[in-house]
Amino acid sequence: MKLIAKFHFLGTDPDYAIRDLFNAIASKNFASWTFSVQIMTNQQAENLGITFIHKLCKGLSHAVYPNVEVSKLVLDRNLENYFAEVEQLAFSPSNMVPIIGPYPNKMLQTRLFAYNGTHRHRDGPYCFDNNGGGMPNYFANSFLKAKDNLKYIEHRDQVTIPDIDRHESANEDNYTQVANFWQKVLKEDEK
Repeated sequence: MKLIAKFHFLGTDPDYAIRDLFNAIASKNFASWTFSVQIMTNQQAENLGITFIHKLCKGLSHAVYPNVEVSKLVLDRNLENYFAEVEQLAFSPSNMVPIIGPYPNKMLQTRLFAYNGTHRHRDGPYCFDNNGGGMPNYFANSFLKAKDNLKYIEHRDQVTIPDIDRHESANEDNYTQVANFWQKVLKEDEK
């Protein structure tokens, strides 16, 4: 019953998870994850078959290839500037320790190529100043009582009803039309 209530609360408060983590860290209840890997030799990989090894959806037997603990990640302090400490953080699989090389998985190969460019495109020139400090960098949020500043609205044109403008979309009914199409328009073989 508690789990259902928590999920309901998540749906009504988009900042719940961040606030929950922030409060846990502030009360010294640090979040942590153990990082483990499964290790095999090249010969073992050849015996399993290369097509098996490089599939994302395939799992290796933990009885044969047990987890080897490598490290532990502990979140032991709260951020002071979310943008500078998280948004600009750019993990890319192409940034590897020299002794480690990538394996020939198509998903990984794509990420080796794409992530660095994506980070540079997303972040642009890196921001080295305070950049708003610890304030949320999205709107709307439950931390601030921010209001639209009409001075910065791009345009507002009267066409016919409704106006072309920014409209609050949080309470839109996004399901009735789709449900009617599925239930009343499509034939059984089209579903």
